[in-house]
Amino acid sequence: IAIGDSAGKNNQGAFTIGIGDSAGMISQGQGALAIGGRETGMTSQGQFAVAIGYSTGRDTQNNYALAFGYDSGKNGQGANAVAMGKSTGKQGQATGAVAIGASAANINQGQHAVALGGSAGLNTQGQRAIAIGSGSGMMSQNSYAISIGADAGRQGQGESSIAIGREAGY
Repeated sequence: IAIGDSAGKNNQGAFTIGIGDSAGMISQGQGALAIGGRETGMTSQGQFAVAIGYSTGRDTQNNYALAFGYDSGKNGQGANAVAMGKSTGKQGQATGAVAIGASAANINQGQHAVALGGSAGLNTQGQRAIAIGSGSGMMSQNSYAISIGADAGRQGQGESSIAIGREAGY
């Protein structure tokens, strides 16, 4: 199913849905769903991937990835990744990563990393790192680091380190 200007235009796979201007426009994989105002799931949307929201999952959303909200999972969302909220997992969200909250894991989230809360893991979160709380692990959280609490581990949190509590390891 393709509804909208250029929706499902080239290589729309079986059992797919593209609704909106340029939704699922180029190479939409089997069973994929793209619904949004503009460019949702536009280029290279993987099999059974879901993108809902304006410009969500726009370029290279891999198999089984989920993106909900304006600009979420926009560029390079890995397989099985989840991005929920405005500008969440926007650029370079790796395989199996989870980001929930406005601007959580906005740029470069590592494999199997978790960012929960507004701006948690905002810019460069290492693989298997965990950031829970608004602004937690916000800038350069290294691999395997854990930060829990508002602004915990906010800048340059070291590999395998733990910061628990408001502004702990700020």
